[in-house]
Amino acid sequence: MGEIYRPRLRPWLLGLLLVLAVTSVPVRTQSASQGTLLLRVQPECVLLNSNTTLAGQQEAGTLSGVSTFQYKLRTSGAGGAAIQMKLDQPGAVVNYVVSLPGSAATSGSAAIPASGILTVANFGPNSHSSRAGDTGMLTWSLPASGSAAAPPMVFSISCH
Repeated sequence: MGEIYRPRLRPWLLGLLLVLAVTSVPVRTQSASQGTLLLRVQPECVLLNSNTTLAGQQEAGTLSGVSTFQYKLRTSGAGGAAIQMKLDQPGAVVNYVVSLPGSAATSGSAAIPASGILTVANFGPNSHSSRAGDTGMLTWSLPASGSAAAPPMVFSISCH
């Protein structure tokens, strides 16, 4: 019996035909209008938690310890934020070192004002923490007030 003849396309020829078919299709460019997207992100300042512990050894007449605080913040382009500590020992001089992620430690010595509120960290415009929050550490010492317990320290954060 006779064999049926089937013409075969060579692979290179098939590839060339495919390229010609794709490149011969007229393409119409799209133009995008240029506009401005305005996005306003509100500042966020949240203190998640804080903890204060006394140091192992106490000098005579002096209490020292470490306070840690976890915070989330996002400031605007014109705003800022501050972390404050409230300590009910007006007039007492507190020595402290503040360590925050991404910045050098800062130290100071300040008399606690009558309000008991002392600012321990400031953040400028466009500052932000990680999404999960950052942890700061305050190492402090102050005159003992007759008690060997850690003084009650209350931390707060505010956007401005």
